[in-house]
Amino acid sequence: MDIHHAMVVHNQPARLYAALTQPDDLSIWMGAPTLAQPVVGSVIEFHFDEGQRILKVAIVALEEDKLVRWRVTQPVWPMVEATEQIVTWTLRPFHGSTLVDLRMTGWPQDDDTYASVSYKWASFMVRLKIYLGDTREIATF
Repeated sequence: MDIHHAMVVHNQPARLYAALTQPDDLSIWMGAPTLAQPVVGSVIEFHFDEGQRILKVAIVALEEDKLVRWRVTQPVWPMVEATEQIVTWTLRPFHGSTLVDLRMTGWPQDDDTYASVSYKWASFMVRLKIYLGDTREIATF
C-alpha cells in the first residue's frame, strides 16, 4: 500500500531539488532541525519535538533536479509490522512550473497510522510549496 500525493509548484526543478536535499532548506519546511549531507548513502535526521522524536532516512538515490529517494531507517510512527518504507520525490517540468510527486511505499495496511502519516506528508508538501514562495491555491492542474 502506498501514500501518494502530487502538486504543482511555481518554481524550477533545481530549486525544488535543493529544498529536498540541503539541510537548511529541509529544516525550514519540515519544521525540524535537520542533520543531512546530500549524498547517496548518508542518513538524514529530522529532530522533531526538540529531539524527542527523530526520523531517520537513508538517501538511496539522487538524480539532480529530477529525483530524491529515501529509505526510512527509523520511523517516528508506530508500525504494526516491520516493513521497508521508501519515500520517492519525483520532479518534472510542468507548464513553466514543477510537478512534485511524492510516493511512500511499504505500508502493510490502511489503518489510522497510515492515514495520519499520509496527512502529515500532505502537510509537509504544502509547507514546501509555501516555503518556495508559491502561495497560489494548493491543488492546481
